[in-house]
Amino acid sequence: MNEYTKRKLNLLIHLAKIDGKFHKAERALLEEFVIEEGFNVKDFRILVAAGEQTHDVHLIDDKKEMLFLAIKLMKADHIIDKRELEFCKEIATKLGYDSGAVEAYADQELDRESFDNTIDRWLLEAS
Repeated sequence: MNEYTKRKLNLLIHLAKIDGKFHKAERALLEEFVIEEGFNVKDFRILVAAGEQTHDVHLIDDKKEMLFLAIKLMKADHIIDKRELEFCKEIATKLGYDSGAVEAYADQELDRESFDNTIDRWLLEAS
C-alpha cells in the first residue's frame, strides 16, 4: 500500500473510531475503498490493528475525494455522532472547505455526482 493511500486510510479509520465504536458498516465501506484502490484487505486490517493516528490532511492532494469519503463514512452507520461531525468539519476546514458543507451533506442523500457538482461552492476563498 502506498503512503498516500495509507495516510487517507489512517485518517478515515480515526474518523470511524472517534465515537468509540468501529461499526461494521464503516469497516465495510473502508474495505471497499481499499479493494477499489487495488490493495489487499489484509493490509487494511493491519492498519486498523496498529491504531496509528495521523492528521496529515494537508498532505492529501485529492481534497474533494477525501471530503466525500469522510462524509460518506460519517453517515455509514446512519448515526451521526457529535464527535464524528466535529472531526469531519475539522477535516473539511483543513482541506479548504467551509465546515458548513459537512452539515449540509449530512442532512441529505449523498451521491457522488451531486456532491461533485455542488461541493465547489463550499470552497474557502483562501484555498
